[in-house]
Amino acid sequence: MAEEEAEAGESADGGTAGESTDNDADMLANVADTTPAAGPILGQEGHEGSEAHRSGGSGHSGGSSRSHSRGSRSDSRKKKRRRLAVLLVVLALVLVLVVFPVIAIWWYAHMIDENIAMRNAEAEAALSGPEPNSGSAFYALLMGSDRRSNKESGRSDSIMLVRVDPKRAQADIISIPRDMMVNISGGVSKINAAYSYDGAAGAIRAVSKFAGVPITHYMEVDFSQMVALVDELGGITVNVPESFSGGNGGGSLKAGTQTLNGEQTLVFTRERYKVQGGDFSRAQAQRIVLTAIINKILDQPVTKWPDLVRQFSKGLSTDMSVTDFLSIGQKFYGKSVTLNTAGCPSYAFEQNGVSYVGVEYEEWQDMMRRTDAGLGPKSTIDIPEPQASNKKLGAASNAESPKDYKELVNKSLNSNSVIGNE
Repeated sequence: MAEEEAEAGESADGGTAGESTDNDADMLANVADTTPAAGPILGQEGHEGSEAHRSGGSGHSGGSSRSHSRGSRSDSRKKKRRRLAVLLVVLALVLVLVVFPVIAIWWYAHMIDENIAMRNAEAEAALSGPEPNSGSAFYALLMGSDRRSNKESGRSDSIMLVRVDPKRAQADIISIPRDMMVNISGGVSKINAAYSYDGAAGAIRAVSKFAGVPITHYMEVDFSQMVALVDELGGITVNVPESFSGGNGGGSLKAGTQTLNGEQTLVFTRERYKVQGGDFSRAQAQRIVLTAIINKILDQPVTKWPDLVRQFSKGLSTDMSVTDFLSIGQKFYGKSVTLNTAGCPSYAFEQNGVSYVGVEYEEWQDMMRRTDAGLGPKSTIDIPEPQASNKKLGAASNAESPKDYKELVNKSLNSNSVIGNE
């Protein structure tokens, strides 16, 4: 019994059974040698059976291996599905956080560009100067027009020449009186009539000749539309030079530093009857307001700029795009910005019953040379040689007012008649 149990134990352990299997395999091999047709099949089966015993012993072990293989394939499919799910989530986040906002911003900018585009080939042809985004200083013509219902026949109400220097974060704003006597198309007229005769292109050419500089950009602003912009900014803080009431501005203001809302700002920029300098004082008020708006915008977080651009665009026609404005704004943002303002040295006079403004030739040329040198229009620093010898700067080549003007200035209202210093 003990020996039988031992033999059974050995068989169960696989030792003796393995030897028996090897013997059977040898026998099958001998048969295979004498039976060619059946040999390969039997030999294959014997070989597989032997391999099965050597690799784990029983058929149950082979089934377990196949089950394990199926489980591995299942786990692999699950991992692939998880990776696909993660990829889809990442793709969705990219679409939501990157692609869609970019498309929305592009669409938003395109919509505003459509609103502000002046679509005037002749005006664009009159523009010249540095290449866009070159970083070089350039001149822009800023005009407030008294047009109504977008009719081209209106005359410009306000004319400002602006020199923008991105590298220095500096802008110089100079008002040119709308009644300045100049030659337009061979006849004597006021400079604001250039817009009436030839639209934006006429205004660009007239101011470029008068100042002796190329105009690179053109902006036409409806001051009545600035109400919403000022309100969007939460008002602007200005120093009103003098009190006034009951004039053409449609309101009244007290002198002194104060915060104006949109409507009050419009009253301030329109008044010319009840202020000491007349049109010279109104031009001064417009420079004060423009400077305050620029400073307030630069104080706003960049995230608020799209709303401000939207408000600003409602009353704007220009050759510039939203990208141009944002690019220039970014060059100024976060820097110590210098804003210089001045009025063209000039005086009021009458000729043949018509009121005009005459230019003070020497003083105007001096101002333009300083401005072009980046010194600021009112600086007293020596003018560098390139500008000092440039006869074209401030030459007022199209001006028709008297060349002998010193005595006329002393007898009449002039650009120095305004109260206060900006």
